[in-house]
Amino acid sequence: MVTSARIALSTWKVFGAKFYYLRNILHDYADEKCILILKSLIPALDKELKILIDDMVLPNMGVHWHATSVDITMVAALGSQERTADEFRSLVEKAELRILETYTYTWPVMNAVMVLVPAEEVRDENVTKEQGPLRKEEEVKDIDAGQLKVAIRTS
Repeated sequence: MVTSARIALSTWKVFGAKFYYLRNILHDYADEKCILILKSLIPALDKELKILIDDMVLPNMGVHWHATSVDITMVAALGSQERTADEFRSLVEKAELRILETYTYTWPVMNAVMVLVPAEEVRDENVTKEQGPLRKEEEVKDIDAGQLKVAIRTS
């Protein structure tokens, strides 16, 4: 489990682990720092390893008053913020990652665990054995399917 951004940004990485778990880390930092934290974990990722982000994921509209009060506190105390699902999606895309799945486990605060994988891994997992791997000459079209980008063969 990653307990601070300092550990996440260090050159120390665990190779062969099944996942990196970041609980309430990203909400402490502005987007630029979060991108650095996430990008620093990519070198340790392989096909099995996932990044788990456990943080508050606010709905885009109709946020409960308790969640908004936490957001205001984060802005005032740390210059950071709680993020909506769209803001998280944008953040992880800038870090060259994708959200594979999201599991919300508390209401109304909306704590959730997001499973992140490298951007290219999402495409690899959506290719069936019959299709085989994508070849360079094939055009790939991304379709936004909620929080998961799906690669569709067009040739």
